[in-house]
Order: sequence, then structure tokens, then C-alpha cells
Amino acid sequence: MEFITIIFTAQGSILCLRNIVEKCFTVNKKVHIVFVVLLKAFDNVNWKVMIKILKMIIIDYRDKIIIRKLYKHQTTSIIIKESKREAAIRKGGRQGCNLPPLLFNMYIEKAINECKE
Repeated sequence: MEFITIIFTAQGSILCLRNIVEKCFTVNKKVHIVFVVLLKAFDNVNWKVMIKILKMIIIDYRDKIIIRKLYKHQTTSIIIKESKREAAIRKGGRQGCNLPPLLFNMYIEKAINECKE
């Protein structure tokens, strides 16, 4: 049995999904659709695994270093009145950053491929 794995990350992808389903119907192919809610999924990525995945991907080593530094040992400043303290950020991506969805897609794709094997 042949499976096609497609990961949709945005609501705008519904049109793409519809086009795929319609095409499958025109060529008389069965369609199986699974929706998985991955709310806050990037927050729970195992970073040791993510680093291994980044090592396997063919991207410049400097980009890998930048990604690692962006998400490992993150801190923020908390200012209350005149008092300022540093706090460690243990989960999450930076607000408005396009990188977490891309990284998560690589992470989940690896997990799907391992499940298929």
C-alpha cells in the first residue's frame, strides 16, 4: 500500500488539500485524511533529537550553529518597576519567528518516516 504524507501547517492549506482530494477522485484513487492537532507542539520538541536531525540535513554548518544558539539557553529580562531580573526560557519559539514551524516540520517528518519503517 502506498501512502503520501502531507503536513499542513496553515489554514490556507485547506484549498491545497481540497485540490489533492479532487485529483484523487478524478483518477479513482482512495483518499485517507488524518487531522492531528499539534497545539504548542514546537514547545515540546526534544532538542537532542532536533539537533541530530539538523546534523543529517544538508544545510550550511553556520546556519545549524545559529539555530542551535537561537533556541538553546534562551533568556529574557523581566522588569518590574525598577527591578530587572534574567529568567531562563525553557519552551517556545520567538514571537513572529518563521523558523519554529519549519523546524517542527522537519522534526515531525522524521517521526512519520520512522513510524513507516
